[in-house]
Amino acid sequence: MRPMKTLLKIPFMVIALTLGTIGSPSAGAVEPAATVKTILHRGKLLCPGHNGSYRGFAEVDDQGNWKGLDIDLCRAFATQLLGSPDKLDIVPLSWAQRFPALQSGDIDVLIKATDWTM
Repeated sequence: MRPMKTLLKIPFMVIALTLGTIGSPSAGAVEPAATVKTILHRGKLLCPGHNGSYRGFAEVDDQGNWKGLDIDLCRAFATQLLGSPDKLDIVPLSWAQRFPALQSGDIDVLIKATDWTM
């Protein structure tokens, strides 16, 4: 049986491999999707940040800096698409606003804890 430390790395490796192929110039001569074109033209990735109090996932520290797993994933997307983790705008949203904001284009990607039931 694998040690827990190794098992915890597997999802992060899958995420890293996925991010490595999204919008990558070496991925071939595939035309980027409309959302990717919009992000590249704007020069910023718009990512949700809840209200800044979702501890461990999307929170604002005492200096006003965003941190957490969701924010780190947004930074990874910004780095892959735009070459820098600083080319990221965090958009504070309520839980109810997350899907309408994605559909309307107010955010580019939805990285938030979300469940789905039948």
